[in-house]
Amino acid sequence: MAKTKKRKIKIATNSNVKSKSAGWVWKITIASFFLCLLFNLFSESTISKIPMEYSLIVLVLFIVIGVMFDLVGVAVTAAEQAPFHSMNARKIKGAASALFLIRNSDRVSNICSDVIGDICNIISGSGAALIIAGIMQKYNVDSIYISVAFTSIVACVTIGSKAVGKSIGISRSNEIVYRVALCLPPKMFKNKTQKVRKKH
Repeated sequence: MAKTKKRKIKIATNSNVKSKSAGWVWKITIASFFLCLLFNLFSESTISKIPMEYSLIVLVLFIVIGVMFDLVGVAVTAAEQAPFHSMNARKIKGAASALFLIRNSDRVSNICSDVIGDICNIISGSGAALIIAGIMQKYNVDSIYISVAFTSIVACVTIGSKAVGKSIGISRSNEIVYRVALCLPPKMFKNKTQKVRKKH
């Protein structure tokens, strides 16, 4: 009987991709730390020193920012490149930038949803705690029911708003990505957009 030779199949791994991914993880982790530190300092110094009505506005502002960035993160991952290729061929403003965002959807989504979105959620939670402490101090009450009710309302509003935002982000992904691309400074994508045009 002929002996069958066992061949070892080597799966090629892209070390360059791995090194880039590792570098991105470190960069985004460090950036998240400083962003969270900056946002927390702002919320702590603002919410604790301004009147109750304004502190509620600041809290709502952080919730809205988190929801909006989460919406963009979802839209970038759901958007299609085909319409923007056609627009880019006709040299329509923002098309090449939109293509760049879609092609880097993993990183854009990570920044929008995981970094800024999650930081805003954390800060809105700590902001809610500061507001509760202010209410208790102002009206001289100490009730766990106030704390539970207020934090539940904040969580409910945040989760509900994000659910609506995700739905809009998926259904109107191309439009959202294009509008974001138009809002970004052209210089940000100056070199990148030239590369995109050369490829197509």
